[in-house]
Amino acid sequence: MNVSFDGVLGQEHIIKRFESAIKRGRLAHGFIFAGPRGSGKTTLALALARRLLCNGKNEPGCDCSQCAKLAMDENGIVSHGDVHILAPDVQTIRVELIRKELIDRVPFRPVEGKYKFFIMQEAERMVPAASNAFLKTLEEPPTNTIIILESRRPELFLDTIHSRCQMVRLAPLDEETFISELRSREEAVNTESARFLWRFTGGALGEALRLTAEEWLTKGDEFINLLDPENCEDPFEFAETYARKTKRGTLEEQRGIISILLDFAIERLRLRLRDLCKSKDAHAEADVEKVEDALSRLFHAKELIRSNVRVESALERLARRFPAHVGRK
Repeated sequence: MNVSFDGVLGQEHIIKRFESAIKRGRLAHGFIFAGPRGSGKTTLALALARRLLCNGKNEPGCDCSQCAKLAMDENGIVSHGDVHILAPDVQTIRVELIRKELIDRVPFRPVEGKYKFFIMQEAERMVPAASNAFLKTLEEPPTNTIIILESRRPELFLDTIHSRCQMVRLAPLDEETFISELRSREEAVNTESARFLWRFTGGALGEALRLTAEEWLTKGDEFINLLDPENCEDPFEFAETYARKTKRGTLEEQRGIISILLDFAIERLRLRLRDLCKSKDAHAEADVEKVEDALSRLFHAKELIRSNVRVESALERLARRFPAHVGRK
């Protein structure tokens, strides 16, 4: 494997495909990189850029004039003049943004290397008009221009976008690799928690690192513990407390935070249910019924959040008659 791809984990099939296309001079000019959040789409895109732009020996830690500028900083920015990352902070990508950040920039020649890269994150947010305006550029870009559309939901792209791009689906990391990598980077995460995050993220290491850095494991466990009737004497107060704690930014962001907490609780209880079903304990059957009831209530709360019911109302309904001790082993 070419060392430019050293930081890309679990995608050997994709790397082999890229190397073959590069050697044959048949690398496509348009790609869709598909995978869940944190699966390494941007990491792979920058690795491909290093592979094509490096003017050194493509060795690990190469600090040639090209590779040195391809390292992404903590704000998601690279300083290379021929690599443009469009990371929209809007819910929909409209024509004006596509023209300004991509269509108007594509015609210019590379300024530092042999290739130009345009990497659009969350590209499925393009409205149809933006996608249509972009088609001509995507179909006939200048020589040595590569356009990469990153997406968690590639099925939302227009068929005309699909027909002009090669699909690259990132594979989830296997459990052993995921746990090893996560624990090597986050020493405070034990094996059990790492295994839980592997299941929760679907093997997306980047997402697990984000959740760990933002202490979602602790927040998720606290949420399900406070739902326990022994700790939740007043469902209304529980709902108001969490509504206040999560009230930051937009209403949509608040709903997103609550959804993550509900998802954490659901995954915790799914694992608890699995253990109970394997148990030969005489009380296991009764506990199974309680966990199934709790799961039903959690799924209902998610539906309420999706249906735009007030966060406080959804959480209060969840807390009322929530089964006791379901999160305990």
